[in-house]
Amino acid sequence: MPSNASLVAANALVMWVNRQAIAVHDHGFSGEVEFRQFVPGAMLGESVFGSVQAGEDPDDVYLLTRTLAFVWPYDERGRLIGEHVYEDGASRRIEKPDPVDVITAARAAELLAPEIAREIA
Repeated sequence: MPSNASLVAANALVMWVNRQAIAVHDHGFSGEVEFRQFVPGAMLGESVFGSVQAGEDPDDVYLLTRTLAFVWPYDERGRLIGEHVYEDGASRRIEKPDPVDVITAARAAELLAPEIAREIA
């Protein structure tokens, strides 16, 4: 998985969960989510994000959608001890969004600044 620094450098920080189902139990919690992320075309090369398709421009931004399942196990004292994430490869879609819909890290920071300031106050 790419490091936080490489995601920052590539401007690939804007990601969100579209749909989710979560279950909590004695041994941890698990779930399935539809995960979405704006990814620069250059990162779609042979990577965890996918592969460049014919006609995809490495300088453009794409919307990557994929279904992930996860298990976060607890130890016998109820403390989180791990994270296991699995991807349904057949769910992966790479689409070219309208440029006005793309949210960069800078734009996300701008939009979230009032909410963050309210939380800090």
